[in-house]
Amino acid sequence: MKGLRGITPILTFAITSAVWGQASAPPPPAQSAQPLASDMQIIQKELNSVGKLNFVVHLSNADEKGTSQISQQASNMIADPATCTIHYHCWESIQGKVVDDEDVSISLHDVLGVSTMSAEQSWKKEAEDEGRPPTN
Repeated sequence: MKGLRGITPILTFAITSAVWGQASAPPPPAQSAQPLASDMQIIQKELNSVGKLNFVVHLSNADEKGTSQISQQASNMIADPATCTIHYHCWESIQGKVVDDEDVSISLHDVLGVSTMSAEQSWKKEAEDEGRPPTN
């Protein structure tokens, strides 16, 4: 289940950031803090509205076969425009066993782009990026 822990619980979204150790380009000068604050509040509201996700994953590859029942939830989402950071609590269980229960922060300073996709699209992209065939 290596790929499952890397999925962001609320929405499966990919964030492309600068490579570790490299200085990122400074963000363009802000026209006003108000549009950022407004956008961050929209993000916070939308992400807090999702709730718990329950799904079953069917695996059929060389390493793993079978199904797994997974539950994921992100809660207490706080989008902070002052630090350009999203804070939330991440909880995940696989087959009823809790595998993640922690507070998480995502700094948006080095984010180059955000895209939304289904979990299936994310897994296929992850397989492609790792040079292995996608599972069906």
